[in-house]
Amino acid sequence: MNKIAITICGSSGIDYVNPNHGLKVFRSSVVINGKEYQDYIDISADKFYQLLEDEDPDVHTAQVSTGTLVKMFEELKEEGYTDVIAISISSGLSGTYQGLYVAKDLVTGINVYPFDSLFIGFAEAKLALVAKEMVEKGYQVKEILDELTRIRDSHHFRFVVDDLKYLVKNGRLSSAKGFIADVFNIKPILMKDELGRVVMEEKIRSKKRAINRALDLFLKEIEGKDVQAYIVYTNNLEEVKVVKDIVLFKAPNLKNIGIYPLPPVIGVHSGPRALGIGYFSTTEFNKY
Repeated sequence: MNKIAITICGSSGIDYVNPNHGLKVFRSSVVINGKEYQDYIDISADKFYQLLEDEDPDVHTAQVSTGTLVKMFEELKEEGYTDVIAISISSGLSGTYQGLYVAKDLVTGINVYPFDSLFIGFAEAKLALVAKEMVEKGYQVKEILDELTRIRDSHHFRFVVDDLKYLVKNGRLSSAKGFIADVFNIKPILMKDELGRVVMEEKIRSKKRAINRALDLFLKEIEGKDVQAYIVYTNNLEEVKVVKDIVLFKAPNLKNIGIYPLPPVIGVHSGPRALGIGYFSTTEFNKY
């Protein structure tokens, strides 16, 4: 009889979504002034964003090693698992997905199925929690992968950052574009494309206008649809609570909107005071 394990990338922020998730987590590291920290284990999201605000340190990320992934798969095999669904940060944003395939070929006696979430943060966590529930209800690997694919492909997301320098420093935006945007107080609306990359959708003057425009686009897209919506934030929870209230007032068909922090491994690129709003088509599994 098959015994299925679900593993999830730390960039999902799964620990903040549900600290009692019971899943195996493989974690990239946040490197701060040359010292490595594991997100949630060594440094919390709140502490990380406060550090960005107070000290403006040099920050980047270090991808999880192949050896760490191989060790995880070997441990799961020893625990009696026959199959592993390994949910990863978008292949369009990181090499972790490819790393799972390399590790997969280095272990025997267990079937490993890397799954590309095509995004970051709660979008990954949602998939892992659905997969876990489906395992608990007796679904098999193909059925789980089919449902994860359906949910993933229904996902839409927009993001507004407050300071473009983090996108520039980490290679997500050219220095020239960042300088021009800074001079003219331009706040781009970023979105997820079909390959799981972050691309610029529109350029707006001022953060407030950018947020209002992102909400207008979101509300127009979900009109008449049955969706699950969510908001992610960095160190601006009070601002996000206001956004949530506005959305629920304008879209009373939404029963609720989850609010989740972005983990530091993603905050390295977004910087502080960023927020995003996304949605999936609804599913019978997992109500987060």
